Parts: sequence; C-alpha cells; structure tokens
Amino acid sequence: MPWTFLCSDLTRQFPLEIGDIIEGCKRKNIKAQELLYKMYCAKMKKVCLRYADNVEDAKDIHQEGFIKIFENIKGLQTVAFVETWMVRVFINTAYEHYRKKKKHDFVFQSEKIEDEGSSFSEEEDSTYSILVDQLSASEIMDIVNSIPYPYHLVFKLFYFDGIGHKEISELLNLKENNCRIILHRAKGMLKDILETKISKMSIDQRK
Repeated sequence: MPWTFLCSDLTRQFPLEIGDIIEGCKRKNIKAQELLYKMYCAKMKKVCLRYADNVEDAKDIHQEGFIKIFENIKGLQTVAFVETWMVRVFINTAYEHYRKKKKHDFVFQSEKIEDEGSSFSEEEDSTYSILVDQLSASEIMDIVNSIPYPYHLVFKLFYFDGIGHKEISELLNLKENNCRIILHRAKGMLKDILETKISKMSIDQRK
C-alpha cells in the first residue's frame, strides 16, 4: 500500500522565518511543530526509505524521528544547520531501529571485520563512475541494497549523505579504519554487480 501524507509547504500560508518556527518548536508550540513537519516530512521520508528494510519500517522510523526532533530541538544552536541536524537524527533513528531488529547479525559482522583489521589506501575508480552514470537512481539503490549489511549501510552513509569515516565509526561502534575497509569492499561488490549488469545490457542491445 502506498505511503502517502500531506507534505505541503505551509510557510506560504503562514509567512514565518525558519528561525521563528524553530523558536516556536522549542517552546512546544503546536502550530510551529506542524509547520516544521510539513516543511521537512517529504525530505525525511526519503531518508527513512533509504535506510529502512521496507516501507513499514520506514513509517516507524519517520514517526520516531520526528518525535526525537521535537524532543531535542531545544539543543539546536544554529538554525542554518536545521536540515543537516534533522537528517542526522533520522539516520541515527534508522540505525537504532535496525539494531533492535537484527542485533545478533550486527555483532557477528562487527567481530568478523575486527579480526581482519588491515589497512589500505583508497583509490578513485573511474570505471566505477562510468558504470554508475549509465543507471537510473532507483536501479542504483536496488543494487546498493542487494549487498549485505553493513556494507550497504556504510556505502549509503558515505556517498549518499556525505558522512565521514569518523562519524560513521562512532555511529556503528567500529574502528575508523574498519569503516574504510567496509567501504572499500562495498565498492568492490558493487563494481562486480554493475559490470555484470552493464555487460548484460550490452548483449541485449546487440540482439
């Protein structure tokens, strides 16, 4: 069943500055909370869908995330960073949701990676970029989600949301170098899948 809800920009009806809306939320003003929700619900929905296993989980994360936003917004110091802050809150909420569902899988994967804590230097791969450019966003997301956890999670955090290795390592409770290893291996997995897919596309086009 499609996930639909109202996500209109109510600032056109209520001409308030974002700073005024944030201050209203800090005072737990219902109208201000409604405005903030309507302004960002669609963007946060995309974050939830990106990190959830399915639509139902995304709905739960979306609800939990906004509850956390309104509970913790009093600590927001810089209004200009409100969207960045909100995205981080939703990513953390999604990860907590995942750990509650699959705690044992996470522990097993972490221990396995810890035992292989070798280091390496990352190199840009032009072939990988060319392959990605030939696919749609939805195709890329399906492929990324097809690789195992935690590889797809680290890849999305790093490339889709621009989160650095240090912050990812703190979020996932892993050594920073292990996050680099996971990302490196994730890129290798994706490259193999993409090369196979592109090769098949080329064969089909020649038929």
